[in-house]
Amino acid sequence: MKSALAMFLFLIASPVMACDCKPLPAVPEAFKRSAAVVDATVVSVRDRDVGMRKLKVWFQTRFGSAPVAASDDGFAVTVKVHEMWKGEPRSEIIMYTQPDEAACGLPMRPGQRYLIYASRDANQEYEISLCSRTRPRSQGLEEAAALSSLTKSKKF
Repeated sequence: MKSALAMFLFLIASPVMACDCKPLPAVPEAFKRSAAVVDATVVSVRDRDVGMRKLKVWFQTRFGSAPVAASDDGFAVTVKVHEMWKGEPRSEIIMYTQPDEAACGLPMRPGQRYLIYASRDANQEYEISLCSRTRPRSQGLEEAAALSSLTKSKKF
């Protein structure tokens, strides 16, 4: 019984990760590397894997297993696009981010406007990372002008 429990805990426990961002690239390089670059407002943030995370927390509390891993599925972030410099032109997009900053996840708040640089993950979904140039729109006003000098944007 103990070996079965130990095996189960081993299977659900993930290695602890720490986000290690290299220095951010300049705007032209970040634009080139990104699959989508948008000015958007967060409409909603939904936890993609709350059930598994709750189970891991319960096991951690009950049996002292590894903490909830940063590699858990994170959050689905629905954004309303105001302006798009790169990507599939849509007025609303769902993007994903890891659950915490240790896994390079970017905490985003509904109602907040961001300048977003998104990449594609293994499932070809847009992914937002702490290691991208994504930032609140108020901190990216000059950057938006630099992006507009690189390419024509589409406004929604």
